[in-house]
This record gives sequence, C-alpha cells and structure tokens, in this order.
Amino acid sequence: MKTHHHLLVAILLYASLGCKNTNKKLGSELPGALDTSSTVGRAKKSTQPDTLAKRMVRAGELMISGENPGELATYFDTEEFRFHSSDGNEYNYSQLMQYFESYRAAFDKRSIKRGIIIKEGNYISCQTTIQGDFVREFASSPIGKLSPNGRTAAYSLINIFRFDDQGRLVEEWVQVDYRNFLKDLQAKSK
Repeated sequence: MKTHHHLLVAILLYASLGCKNTNKKLGSELPGALDTSSTVGRAKKSTQPDTLAKRMVRAGELMISGENPGELATYFDTEEFRFHSSDGNEYNYSQLMQYFESYRAAFDKRSIKRGIIIKEGNYISCQTTIQGDFVREFASSPIGKLSPNGRTAAYSLINIFRFDDQGRLVEEWVQVDYRNFLKDLQAKSK
C-alpha cells in the first residue's frame, strides 16, 4: 500500500504543478523521476539504465508500430495481464491488442512519447502522449466508429504499470484525456 501511496502523491504533485509539455526535460524535478530524453535511468541514484522502464518504453513502441508481435508478447504476462481503463472497464492482453490493431488501422505516422517516469519497486508511472494522422475509419473510438478527418490527433495518458518478478507487465491502470482526443478527431457530441 505504501508503494501505491508514493506513486499517487508523486502523480498528484506533478499534476498540480501544471506540467503540460511532455518533451520538456523534467529529469529530477520529482523524487525518483526519470528523464527519457537521454538514457532511461533513475535520477540522482544511478546512471545505469533501468530495465523495467526500458521494457515499458519498448512495449509501447511495438504496440504503436505493430512491428514484431512475438517480441511484444515477451514484455507481458499474456495470461494474467489486466488493463484498467479510466472508464471503469477492464481488458485482457488480447483485448488490448485488438484495440491497438484498430488504432493502427485508422492512423498513419503514429508515435508514442513518454514524459516523466517515476519508478518504485515493480511499479512505474509515466506520462504518455500517443498521436497519429487520422486517415481511415476508427472503429474503436471512445464513442464508436468515426470517419477520418486527415488531421493529427493526440491523446494524453497517465499510466501506472505493475511488473512481475520476471519483468513482465501484469497490470496497467490508465487515465486518459478523451476530451481533447475527441476534439482532435472532430467528433460531434450527440
């Protein structure tokens, strides 16, 4: 419980500071923060790259690119993995992969950027921005199927990941800024 408390306090502190630029070098502004713009490593405590953070970053890159699904699966406990979304739904590994297949089918020039990363034990929390050009129908938008508008659409997330002792992702909680994402998609309210 102490680990969850520290992560929550750090995330709330970060949010209250009003930090919005994920490309800004924030390296050591928070205890345990990681600067991913250079080497991924624990700030002020070690110059060695952190294996869990590197695995988390690589898994995100593979999910967005769609490259090498075999490698991607090695970063997860594919049987036990659970994804807890901000809308209260829970998904397994297969369901999460289906979402990203739909995302890749709808968007070109996809990218993922990690902002500040905080690690404690087998938990990592980070700021994430995913974006791409909306060029084909998006079947898995938060409000259902949407027609493309050709614009770049980005969504911002705060993720908390839990890893097992083998360094595999077993659980993820996410808070997503759907309002701005839907605005980028030019989704009409009903």
